[in-house]
Amino acid sequence: MQKLLLSLLFLLLFFTASAQRNYQVQGSVQDTAGVPLAGSIVRLKTAQDSLTAVTDNNGLFNFSTVKTASFSLTVRLIGFNEYNQKYQFPSPGKLLKLPAIKLREALQQLKAVNVVGVNPITIKEDTVEYKAAAYKVREGSPVEDLVKKLPGLTVDKDGNVTAQGKPITRVRVNGKDYFGGDVQTATQNLPADIVENIQVIDDYGDQANLTGIKSGEPNKILNITIQKNKNKGYFGQGTVAAGTQDRFAGRISANKFKDAEQISILGSVNNTNSNLFNFGANGSGGGGSTNTGNGITIASSAGLNYRNNIGKKATVYGSYSFSRRDNNTISTSQEQRSFQDYAQYNTDDGQDLTQNTNHRLNLNLEYKIDTANFLKFIPNVSYSTNGATSTDLINSTKPRVASLQNNSSQSNATSPAAGANLLYNHKFKKRGRNFSLNANIDYSSRDQLRNVNNNTNTHIQDSTGNSQSDVVQLQNQNIENDNQNTRTSIRATFMEPISKVSFAELSYAYNNSFTQTLRNTDDVDPATGIPV
Repeated sequence: MQKLLLSLLFLLLFFTASAQRNYQVQGSVQDTAGVPLAGSIVRLKTAQDSLTAVTDNNGLFNFSTVKTASFSLTVRLIGFNEYNQKYQFPSPGKLLKLPAIKLREALQQLKAVNVVGVNPITIKEDTVEYKAAAYKVREGSPVEDLVKKLPGLTVDKDGNVTAQGKPITRVRVNGKDYFGGDVQTATQNLPADIVENIQVIDDYGDQANLTGIKSGEPNKILNITIQKNKNKGYFGQGTVAAGTQDRFAGRISANKFKDAEQISILGSVNNTNSNLFNFGANGSGGGGSTNTGNGITIASSAGLNYRNNIGKKATVYGSYSFSRRDNNTISTSQEQRSFQDYAQYNTDDGQDLTQNTNHRLNLNLEYKIDTANFLKFIPNVSYSTNGATSTDLINSTKPRVASLQNNSSQSNATSPAAGANLLYNHKFKKRGRNFSLNANIDYSSRDQLRNVNNNTNTHIQDSTGNSQSDVVQLQNQNIENDNQNTRTSIRATFMEPISKVSFAELSYAYNNSFTQTLRNTDDVDPATGIPV
């Protein structure tokens, strides 16, 4: 009992310490007159690590992953004296809002010097732009290595990118989605030496980009612009690896860039349980790189990305991707449970086989009808299959009782999905007057058939060791699940300017959602295999 209490106390202390691990620091940088200083480099140092941020147009900065309660801040900006100060979090409290940091202007007069170089950071209204030439990486490095060097941006071990504490949700190349906007597919495949700029953009959506009227919370996206002299030609790379126990891995990428035309082909295969591109199969650009987990997995994926102009008014871009994972996990365990007057022994031998495939097709068609009318059509289709077979043999013994469980299950599922979005925008002659129509439809379904077969045989002896009874429990079921979802929405908006800084909005919205869930369970006769 004492050991149990000590263990619970240790776990309580551990989780309490974990819950208090992250602190948040917010502040602003101003000159002595109280004017916000955008573009200031703010570095936060602790005993464990250091973080870097760039102040926005209002001179604000934010750190959300500070690990310790004590830290130091260094603030630098060309033309101002450097600021250094140590801080300590009050207790309790995880949010520390610092008083405004005042930078004093550097008054030392220097002789005129001609400096030839690049301005590493440019801050615009909704965009922070980094000049790639100002950040050196090794030859042949991917864009991801360049992103890691940019102030205010971080890349975790899975390749997810955050900018000033907010996740990057999409990546574009020269202003258009690359492989559906998947972050890791772009940052881990494109070479850094072709990049001109990397832009972190607060994106309010297509409609805001057309009308200039922003509402709601923006998403953080990356836009990678290619050097003009590197935007014509072919480039690619390939790697092959082999090891002991029949391990192997391979990856290939080939690209053709010629002005507006872009063609990219990517492929990878391995059985090393290492990360593999899935081209955003888990969502819109949220996680193109996934770990294959336990057991031995043979994973493969391939993708094609295309973009080009059709005449002077239309642009088409999109991608197709395929991925497959075959996993084999074998597990075994032995357990002894000790009680006051007896012991129980358990052995568990199991095997899980899974196979998952996924097809995705995304298209974008943009048509500039004329200077006042714009049309965008976005269809998408996906189809995935999931198969799994599981077997489990459990042997349990204790005085006068022995049981053997033989459990198995098989399941197969298919998940088709399709959707389309249509955006039309018209700009009137009067500046600021605007009409837009947005229509969307999405359909998805999942059909699963699962067979469960569990057999338990329990043998019981009397006090003399003679057999007393055998108890047999049989479960054989077919379980069918059928889920369907359909969503449609239409929104029409008319904007009328009232003054230079205010607008009146008249809108109509229609939304409809349909969900159907069916579940059917049948007991199966073990002798005939026919549902009862």
